[in-house]
Amino acid sequence: MIYVVPSLKAKEKLQCEGKAWAESQGFAYVPRGKRTIQDLMDEYGEDFLVYSSRGPQIDRPEGSHFFSLNMAELRIQNLRKGQRDHLLEA
Repeated sequence: MIYVVPSLKAKEKLQCEGKAWAESQGFAYVPRGKRTIQDLMDEYGEDFLVYSSRGPQIDRPEGSHFFSLNMAELRIQNLRKGQRDHLLEA
């Protein structure tokens, strides 16, 4: 199961957007409160997608993965060469 949470300091509008997006994708939305990602992982499981104004970030026990537009071209080239992509694997 993938859980979606808003960023720690997300305004109400961003929280509503995150909830609507999570529901549209079939993911579970979890209100953040003041809990850390580690607190949420301990309670719900391992995979969290943080919905923020800077874009999505996947948090897993081995680290955080996020999309960077500056790296998009390099990542596409690597995929075409058959190389692995850490964000897709996460």
